[in-house]
Amino acid sequence: MKLAPEFRRRVCSRFDPSQSLQMKFNTIARGVIQILVATATLCMLSSDPLSAETRPSILFCIFDDQSYAHTGAGGYPVVQTPALDRIAREGLHFTHAFCDAPTRWPSGEPDASDCARSIPYGEIDTSPTKTFIMEHRNEHGVAGLAELAFGIRPVEELYDLKTDPHPMVNLAGSTAMTRTQASLRGQLFDHLKKTRDPRVVGGTVDWDYYPYYGLISTRGWTVDEKPSIEELRKHLPERNKP
Repeated sequence: MKLAPEFRRRVCSRFDPSQSLQMKFNTIARGVIQILVATATLCMLSSDPLSAETRPSILFCIFDDQSYAHTGAGGYPVVQTPALDRIAREGLHFTHAFCDAPTRWPSGEPDASDCARSIPYGEIDTSPTKTFIMEHRNEHGVAGLAELAFGIRPVEELYDLKTDPHPMVNLAGSTAMTRTQASLRGQLFDHLKKTRDPRVVGGTVDWDYYPYYGLISTRGWTVDEKPSIEELRKHLPERNKP
């Protein structure tokens, strides 16, 4: 099996279907290259040609759908992670290093089979406007609006409602908004911690398992059953069970 084509087929299938396969692969490749470049830069900056023994060891731990709080070092009571806990104790423990490219579609999945009502981007009801944007989403003058309507949102958004009352221009990341963005981010995480939001402090995200009472036209579509702590413990290796 040729790994590159298989990697592209499996990983890129979750991206926007309007993009070409090569575009999707290039997006992922750029992210991987950035990580490798950052790692190489850190190694060069920390290297000591006179004493190789003093060079620090750099280990990247990358997880999918798991925040820092879902480890023993983060205070999570279910999954025991002694190896990661030791690394956290002896090294640096980052608590605000999050994925900078969210993977959920706020307007619903582009694949209609993932929607209870069998329509793409199911959080937006079918309408002439939606149909027009979907059919012309790659055309000049429509592509930007389509991305705002259907695209995966950036990790942070900031709008000046006085000059941009229809939130069209995202100011997050601009130099002029650095302090404002940092202040708002701090306020947000303080509130999430104060309210014990499970995405920050750990725990089951209950709203992912709320019952659905609407019309279901997609065969076999159901809401995932909420796992209990006992069920989660069953999948732990014996050595990791508390």
